[in-house]
Amino acid sequence: MKPDFYPPGPSSISSIGAYLKLFQDPLSFLMQASRKYGDICCMRLGARQDYLINHPELIKQVILSPEIYERSTSRALRKIMGKGLLTADLESHSQQKRCLQPAFQKQGMLEYSSTICTMVEQFNHTLEEQETIDVAKAMNHLALEIVVRTLLGVEMSRQEEQIIEAIETIKCLTDQKKSAFIDPLLSKLPLPQSIAYQKACQCLDQKVYEIIQKKREQPLQGCDLVTTLLKAMDIQDCPFLSDQLVRDEVMTMFMAGHETVASAMTWTWYLLSQNHEVEKHFHAELDEILGEGPIQAEHVAKLPYTRKILLESMRIYPPVWLIVRHPLVDTQLGGYTIPAGSYVHLCQYTMHRDPRYFPDPEKFDPERWTPEAVAKRPKFSYFPFGGGKRQCIGEAFAMTEGIIVLASLGRKWVLRQVSKDPIRLDPLITLRPRNGLRMGLKKRSGKVTDEFLPRV
Repeated sequence: MKPDFYPPGPSSISSIGAYLKLFQDPLSFLMQASRKYGDICCMRLGARQDYLINHPELIKQVILSPEIYERSTSRALRKIMGKGLLTADLESHSQQKRCLQPAFQKQGMLEYSSTICTMVEQFNHTLEEQETIDVAKAMNHLALEIVVRTLLGVEMSRQEEQIIEAIETIKCLTDQKKSAFIDPLLSKLPLPQSIAYQKACQCLDQKVYEIIQKKREQPLQGCDLVTTLLKAMDIQDCPFLSDQLVRDEVMTMFMAGHETVASAMTWTWYLLSQNHEVEKHFHAELDEILGEGPIQAEHVAKLPYTRKILLESMRIYPPVWLIVRHPLVDTQLGGYTIPAGSYVHLCQYTMHRDPRYFPDPEKFDPERWTPEAVAKRPKFSYFPFGGGKRQCIGEAFAMTEGIIVLASLGRKWVLRQVSKDPIRLDPLITLRPRNGLRMGLKKRSGKVTDEFLPRV
């Protein structure tokens, strides 16, 4: 096919309806488009062109060519994160990632793991038999506490609580921003939401700068994110760094570093509650490896089935469900010309459910993650953490945290939904259950069934 032909997709007229469907129910629309139009789907609406890419080799070409395909980030996130790692241009990204890397190397991960173990065990003791909790909310708050404690290097205090409250306010109000045209106008009006958002941003900025200043006034010790960046500034290893950029990196880790793992843990509890054989195998591994003592950092590497469960959960419900790129120049992809300035969509949700690579894709099957099964699949048939130069720097951190939380809570508790109502998906910045996920807790001693919890 000639490279200047458009890929298959809805006609220009029907694209109006397609964009409406994409806005109203993006997951269903993207699933239908990927199955109907094949490896590349094109939508045209006036001068705007959107391309949905549905093949691992084509996804690989986009992800491994960051000099051609520029990352696209929402205005709302850019406002919060400034010029941090997630929003930085390619050259700045490489420099910043080099300065951040020591915070995620072996010594840092050992310290983080130990802290996470302690925090999760403390959280475990706050739970009560027959209690009903919103698992989505609980996992989000726990993940946020963990990222604040580990990456800022501050102990639980009123200051830490204020930081968490501010982040939760910002995240909640950011989720409500839907329009790139209307939201900036509304933010300038003295509306209650706009005022709350501004106050939360000011509070968070103040606290982060206070922490930077306090750490600078004493010997720099530890492997937390702020200390790592300040050390780099001291030895002039990263001359471009400033307090402002340290602040931006911290904000980026706050926003990107807790929601993804919280989403993964939430969906894992839901999937375990629906798949009792997997849950039984999960419990057996925990009993064998953990015994009666508290979870320790060294247990993480000894829980391969728990790791598989987490990987499979992120396949079915990927926390980051869509990546968008902008070609900086006209380029070729799959035999077609992709014009500069268009929108190229890489959708984990559709790719992870493609039966070409994951037979019976709706089935929750952790055995898809044996080394042999992984070796048979194209690499970019599964990319929950992106890839290439812009692959998530916190992947090891997220996997470690997820395994520790699942193991610590799973050793003691069984979770079940308190309602039989179907779960609805909410594809916001991350993929979450709409209206939360209400689940009840029961200690693992004794027989566990789906009927042990009161219906509410």
